[in-house]
Amino acid sequence: MRYISMILVLFIYSFSILGENSVIEQLSWGDFKADLELAIQRDGKESLIKKMSVWLKEDSSGQKMLAVFTSPSNMRGMAFLTDCKKNLKDEWYTYVRTIRRVKKVPPESKNFMLRDFLSLYLLKPRAEQWSFKYSENGILTAEAKNSTVISTTGYKTIKHTIDLEKNSIKSSEFFDKNGELVRTQEVLEFKKFDNVWIPIKFKTYDKEEGVTAIITLDNVILDSDISDRIFTSSHLKTL
Repeated sequence: MRYISMILVLFIYSFSILGENSVIEQLSWGDFKADLELAIQRDGKESLIKKMSVWLKEDSSGQKMLAVFTSPSNMRGMAFLTDCKKNLKDEWYTYVRTIRRVKKVPPESKNFMLRDFLSLYLLKPRAEQWSFKYSENGILTAEAKNSTVISTTGYKTIKHTIDLEKNSIKSSEFFDKNGELVRTQEVLEFKKFDNVWIPIKFKTYDKEEGVTAIITLDNVILDSDISDRIFTSSHLKTL
């Protein structure tokens, strides 16, 4: 399942760089939803197309995310739900529609799908997990604050290259606990929504898995007042 997990939106947040000292300014939107298509290719084989819808909401306690597969038919209705708390007592759930079972899973890097959606692609930067340092050459480096973060995310260091005109990440490199480069990502196309630059198309390559994926976002909506009700494990069974 890891090749599926490679794919959401690391670049969904932007950064404001002020002088020699970098200041990370999280996006002001309170919730986000979108549809996305994943074109996944392994070892030169024909691409596999998968689609899903995602919802994200932030409040004073942290960030919540729901992702539901809509295609192909054998994955339709599969979902995962997360409640990422500022106190780091995160809760992760998966849902298999065919057996109508909700399962709570531990927040560990071996849960590849959840790990990457949460640590890399969708959530705003979690200051409780990462320390950030900006250099004048346009590189923003994120260092894991402790071993728990490394265990949860699978990464010790992430190096972002910033598009200074858009104040947004345009490419990233991911390094494991041994300092080995294991993944790269690059934005192919941006689009502006409510004065926020969102990457609507990007490419990611996982060196360990030998997998390349092209991700395309559609129907992006910010601040649509998403109900808290959908971010509950009981809601999963209604999908």
